[in-house]
Amino acid sequence: MNKSDAGHFISRRFNSTLFDPTNVHLQCKQCNAFGGQLLEYRRQIIRLYGEGYDIQLEDKATEIKQYTKPELEELKIFYKGEIEKLKQEA
Repeated sequence: MNKSDAGHFISRRFNSTLFDPTNVHLQCKQCNAFGGQLLEYRRQIIRLYGEGYDIQLEDKATEIKQYTKPELEELKIFYKGEIEKLKQEA
């Protein structure tokens, strides 16, 4: 059984950061389901992307984004390709 989820630093309810790969990371199911350790997640965002990046993601989340159908199709194709790359590496 898979014990991991795609955990979002900024909630999935914000479209502008929903598909941003710097906002999504591997997270245990329990942490993801119950809010996890947000302070530790913030620290890791800063470690991975640099000082202030957490604030940049928070600012980006306030932007209004409505995806068009073609944009969603493009994202679907892109992420299917990323999944295939990961499967080949495994």
